Amino acid sequence: MSKISDLSDGGSLTSTDFLVAVRAGGNVKVQADGAVTGTTGTFSTALGVGTTSPATLFELSASNNGAAANNTLRFTDTDTATQANQQIGQIEFKSNDSSGDGALVRSYILSASEDTTPSSYISFGTNPGGAGNATVERMRVTGNGKFLVGTTTAHATSSTFAGFTQLSDGASIQKRDDGIVAYFDRLNGDGDIHVFQRDATNIGRIGIKTARPYFSQASGSGIALSSINLLPTDGTGTASDNTNDIGFSSFRFKDLYLGGGVYLGGTGAANKLDDYEETTFTATLVGGTTNPGTQLTATGNIRKVGAVVHFNVGFENVSTTGYSGSIVINGLPFAHKSGSRSIVNIAIYNDGVWSGTEQIVGVISASETRVQFRRLRQGASWQAMVFDTAGSSRYFWASGTYTTAS
Repeated sequence: MSKISDLSDGGSLTSTDFLVAVRAGGNVKVQADGAVTGTTGTFSTALGVGTTSPATLFELSASNNGAAANNTLRFTDTDTATQANQQIGQIEFKSNDSSGDGALVRSYILSASEDTTPSSYISFGTNPGGAGNATVERMRVTGNGKFLVGTTTAHATSSTFAGFTQLSDGASIQKRDDGIVAYFDRLNGDGDIHVFQRDATNIGRIGIKTARPYFSQASGSGIALSSINLLPTDGTGTASDNTNDIGFSSFRFKDLYLGGGVYLGGTGAANKLDDYEETTFTATLVGGTTNPGTQLTATGNIRKVGAVVHFNVGFENVSTTGYSGSIVINGLPFAHKSGSRSIVNIAIYNDGVWSGTEQIVGVISASETRVQFRRLRQGASWQAMVFDTAGSSRYFWASGTYTTAS
């Protein structure tokens, strides 16, 4: 039999069944045969505290009006010298299902000490099901308010283990081993996915617009990624034309590395600058009739802007022993475009043969990489400039501009 009776602590029963005893102070005790010892029994019906009609197997019912905290369920650890990781209280959820590893605790809520002060944490454990899988901790709230998932140790920014830590000051740290760390998925429509604020004021955003991700100021300009293009945008991620700048007069980028070209002042083929080079080349002085065993060489300079080549080279204080015939400088690094020629500047000191009525010019013919020294006079065809008597202290210069095929 079972019964409810008002007994004082230490009372006795004449039956071997259990008794739920309520003493005058109102505390509920479970008493077996003999003195009130705390031995538990089994209730076949719902138990209500503060109610005669409990809706569940166990129900606490009381008014918490004002500052009252009457509906409190307490677990007390009576140990007076708590150790680190010592359990304070635990609620377990058990399933008698026979599949997997059979009947066992499938989840729990645990309160335990973190150290001997004792600070405490509360953790939540679950079981994924199946054979050989234990019920283990999945989440924890630490004594100083950090929320941990997938780890029992709070992360620092320098930590190298996986998991998630939400700090009590609002910051969060999330790490994953060799995989994507976070997904942000805006469903059904374009717009912001992530908004950045300063003192509750929007200052920037990351979002999606017509299948293009963008990053922009809250109001102003931005950039978007589209296929193989980097596009300028307004503050909403809408692509804009000819409104945004790269850099500023007092805040410049240093170097720009391009594998293709730059369209300047327009978007047509005529506006494309696809090459710029500043380099040197080795020029060789050549005689049209004879040459020495070792021909003279000199280092020239080149600046190529698109298809336009600017060059200069000089042979200074050299000996022309072994040279005769027409004067030529070979070795321009880029061939002249076909279908035309260019006239360039030449100068000679202490060599060459020409009359006072002639002009001297350099000629770069179509598809060639050499400068031919020529003499011009009125009413006659031009003639080659030839070496004078061989000797030392001779000077030859050439400079100018010509056009290549590309």
